[in-house]
Amino acid sequence: MSIEELIACDAATLEKMSDAELLKHFEKYLNVTRPEQAVKQQRTTNQQSAILNNPKFAKGMEIAKQLGIDLDPSLLTYRKR
Repeated sequence: MSIEELIACDAATLEKMSDAELLKHFEKYLNVTRPEQAVKQQRTTNQQSAILNNPKFAKGMEIAKQLGIDLDPSLLTYRKR
């Protein structure tokens, strides 16, 4: 596969294009090369809500509260590796 086949255009045509036309032609590649233009994915809070709904975790939080330790559940996050 040649570069012309990969970008579906030859060098002479690319040189004749204006900046706006070049941006439109290479738009599908800009998500990779320009992270600020990439679509942002929403993070889910399924892991955090699963911890907070755990009865053992709730019991541990209650014991900590009785001992005078105040833990904010929003600061306790779990990240699976």
